[in-house]
Amino acid sequence: MLIQDTSRDAYASVDRGNTPMLHFVVLLIDQFGGLTCDDVEFLTGGKHQSISAAIRANVKKGLLRASGDYRMTRSNRRAIVWETVPIRLVVPQHLADPAPLMSAP
Repeated sequence: MLIQDTSRDAYASVDRGNTPMLHFVVLLIDQFGGLTCDDVEFLTGGKHQSISAAIRANVKKGLLRASGDYRMTRSNRRAIVWETVPIRLVVPQHLADPAPLMSAP
């Protein structure tokens, strides 16, 4: 797949300098239980280039994924509904039982 230089530039600029936007997009998608890029653009007033780059960056980081659902955009096109990836915390064995941490020496 051929990627345009402008797309690479947009991705790099979001990934390097706009961390709050990256986080906000994940939080917004999580809050609504799934959104399209167009939904996020509408809710934030953001430009397509910035929002789509933020979604792509979060997909690459493993924070967002395609839900398998599609929704129509404001321009009547089919779009992917993005969802957050559930986070699975792994508790180290020595913290699995908090009793030893709670007892006095």
